[in-house]
Order: sequence, then structure tokens, then C-alpha cells
Amino acid sequence: VFAQLYHEMEAGKDVLIQSPYIVCSTAMFRDLTFLTFDRERRISILTNAPESGANPWGSMDLLNNRRLFPQGGCELYDLFTSDPMHTKTILIDDDLSIIGSYNLDSRATYLDTEMMAAVRSKELNAELRETLQKDIDHSVHYDRAGRKTLGKDCVPRKLQGPRRFFYRIGRVVLPLFRQ
Repeated sequence: VFAQLYHEMEAGKDVLIQSPYIVCSTAMFRDLTFLTFDRERRISILTNAPESGANPWGSMDLLNNRRLFPQGGCELYDLFTSDPMHTKTILIDDDLSIIGSYNLDSRATYLDTEMMAAVRSKELNAELRETLQKDIDHSVHYDRAGRKTLGKDCVPRKLQGPRRFFYRIGRVVLPLFRQ
């Protein structure tokens, strides 16, 4: 699935990826970085903030690797909502909408069976972008230079209590099992 999505993203100039969590392999980071080598192509990724995500492993991986996305040329949006987002979409330019079960992670890329439906429709794409804008407004944005800005409706939270302790330990242990 990732190979086909890469091909579609390569043909676009404005790519918006929505995935509940991100756990990219080294090859996936390399591919995303290569796509953004052409500075005219913008790739933005919207995901749950570690502080509000439902997947602890994905959250810890994002905490460990968050800086790699802007360094590689991708913009990143950490979504802060009371309920974690579970939607998976990729919007390319103003007419291609890809929707399905694929998370932007190495397990979905190399192990699981995932499906995505691609629809060419300016109307659907515009409707999905409008919905995504609400989530972007509730997000912390990391631009290509690594600068951090708050969306107009974003209320960030800090990790608290046992979750903070678990993430602190997990962030050290998780890289031992990565790849």
C-alpha cells in the first residue's frame, strides 16, 4: 500500500496525511524526505498528540522521532482533542482523496493487510479538507524549520501521572525493538 501511496504523493504538490499514529521505518522516513526534496511539494501529517493518543507505542515513537519529520521536510500537526482521532486519509492536491484502513506505520506497511480507496473528486476533497481544518485548528504545528505554533483552538496538555512515567521508560526501551 505504501508503494502505491508514494506513487500518488509523488504526482502531487500538496499532500495532507491523516493517521492516528505514525511509526515509520527508516525506509519510510527516507521516502517521505525524498518526496519533500522538491521544495514545491508540501507534505503535512496530522496525527494524535502523544498526550491525547490512544496508542501508547505510537505515541512514544512520535515523542522519540517528532523532530525527524520537520528535518525531513514534512510539516507535522499534533492533534489535541478529548477523543483520539482514528481517521486515515490522504488528500493530494484538490482532487484526489484516499481513504481507508492504512495507518502511516511500519506494521501496516510491511505486515498487515490494509486497504485504501482512491476517489477523484474536487467536491469530496474540499469537504474532507474542511473537516480536517477543524482538527488542524486544535493542533500544535511543527513547520519545516521545526518552529512550533498553536492552532487557533488548540489547548495543549502535558503528560500526567502514570502515563508520563510509562512513556518516560518506554521511550528508552522502545528503540531497542524498533526495526
